[in-house]
Amino acid sequence: ITNVQVSEIIGGTEKKFTQINTLMYHVTEDCYYGLTNDDGNFEIAWGVGLDNSRATKKYKISYKVNDAIGRYQDYAELYWQFVGSDFDISCEKVTGTIILPQNASSKEDIKVWGHTEGLNGEIYATDTNKIEFEVNKFISGRYIEIRTLFPTSMVPISNRTYTENRLDDVLSEEIVWANEANARRQMAAQKRKKVTIIFAVIIAAIDVIIIIQIIKVRSIITSIIIFNVVIL
Repeated sequence: ITNVQVSEIIGGTEKKFTQINTLMYHVTEDCYYGLTNDDGNFEIAWGVGLDNSRATKKYKISYKVNDAIGRYQDYAELYWQFVGSDFDISCEKVTGTIILPQNASSKEDIKVWGHTEGLNGEIYATDTNKIEFEVNKFISGRYIEIRTLFPTSMVPISNRTYTENRLDDVLSEEIVWANEANARRQMAAQKRKKVTIIFAVIIAAIDVIIIIQIIKVRSIITSIIIFNVVIL
């Protein structure tokens, strides 16, 4: 990973941060680094200047990945985890744009999949050389990864070149994962339905109890009134 850059977007204007070459737990405000950390992972960090306060901010992180694309006989593949599970900051929204090296004949020639644990994202080929994705309510500790296949002719040269085809294997994997994701969605929907039913039953029970109490109170009041009338 090279050419790391971090900026803050303020009112549509890009404010570029200053690059430093030192690992820091609390990075200096308006500074960033892209370095291999003590665990051997490549880490991008930047200073937000909000140690004791809260705010809503928008950041742009860009970098170059050498040999990220595999070139097969039928398709070229980009399979990249943009946000890892060790990212410890939650976000209201994460968006990304992938610009492919050349234009495909049509958007249908570009195949895209997105993977995230919350199943709360969308990904589309929005042009013949552009892919856009969006994840809402991103929770820290989860990951966001993108997989795309596009015609091999769009990548004339790659150090990762293979002699086999790729499409069938990818489709087989994605079908399995899609079925698992749909099963998870169905289970979540069933749980929500059960919770809704239980909540409705509880509310109905409370209403019944309230009605019974009201009837009892009215009965007591009526008895008192009748009793008073008899005495008088």
